[in-house]
Amino acid sequence: MEENIFPQPAVAGVLAQMVEARLHYDSQSTEVKVRVKQLQEEMVQSFATPIYLVLDPNNGEVLGRRDGAMFDEDEFAAWLTAAVQKVK
Repeated sequence: MEENIFPQPAVAGVLAQMVEARLHYDSQSTEVKVRVKQLQEEMVQSFATPIYLVLDPNNGEVLGRRDGAMFDEDEFAAWLTAAVQKVK
């Protein structure tokens, strides 16, 4: 997704309106790995990856959740757009 879908024009245009944050486990630090797992459990109650969330910047409400990759640029852009339009 990060290499093939995010850079596509329809998706990149929506992502440009957002602040992107990612949780990655590839740290060498055990402390960082533990904290990342804690954050993932708190935010999505799952350890599966990938999981995409769109959060309301005003209150942290989940506006959209996608479990698993989506390999169609237009479909992913439509999902992002629908979630962003829910911002209050």
